[in-house]
Amino acid sequence: MLRLFGEYRAEQAGSLDYEGKRNTDNADLFEAIIREVYEGVTFVAAGHHVMFTREGHPVPGEVASADTLIFDHAIARKLWGDDFKDVLAKLACEPAPARDALLRSLYYGRQP
Repeated sequence: MLRLFGEYRAEQAGSLDYEGKRNTDNADLFEAIIREVYEGVTFVAAGHHVMFTREGHPVPGEVASADTLIFDHAIARKLWGDDFKDVLAKLACEPAPARDALLRSLYYGRQP
């Protein structure tokens, strides 16, 4: 069983590298979103996870993946208002690279 787990983990290594690249390629976008939805953000770092610190919070915040950030309903509601489910449905229909590009377009294309 342990051998099978080791083989499984080795197969997953490529997907771990992909998630880190996806997060760092979109670090500016994810940072902008995190700074908008959480008060007092002082630092954001993107790697395999997106980590951030906030004033008055001794423990860093963490977003496990790009899709965790994108599809979190509380975050989406703050970004998109009452129509957040429609936006999430559009994003869900796209594969990850196209989803990130669409998110970027929708996020920066919002009307004030």
